[in-house]
Amino acid sequence: MQIFIFLALIIAIIAVIFALQNTLIVTVSFIIWKFTGSLALVLLLALAVGALISFLASLPAIVRGKWSLRSLRKQASKLESSITEHKQRLTELESSLTEHKQRLEEAHLKLQTQSAPAQPAETSAQPPDQPAPTA
Repeated sequence: MQIFIFLALIIAIIAVIFALQNTLIVTVSFIIWKFTGSLALVLLLALAVGALISFLASLPAIVRGKWSLRSLRKQASKLESSITEHKQRLTELESSLTEHKQRLEEAHLKLQTQSAPAQPAETSAQPPDQPAPTA
């Protein structure tokens, strides 16, 4: 912004110097309209009209750009809120996964302890060749 003010000040100084050096009276005619004034005034007026026309010509692009920027900001806001929701959901799912892993490990340990062979409390006195008595 400061550079813009600096450039505007330089252009204004150059315009004043130009106006002081070009005081010749001229007449400008356009169709039925006639204007008489100093050469500097006529040229500066032409410069101002040209700037106004270029601004008006670029106005649709400026407005379109602002609309597009507003739309993109809304879309970015929606996407950021969606990211936040997905992060919360991910945290919930990670917590649930940890819970399920713990349950699975507990069930796995339980199965291992249940399927382990039972150790006999006392050894039988019968030799292995003889069958055990049936009741």
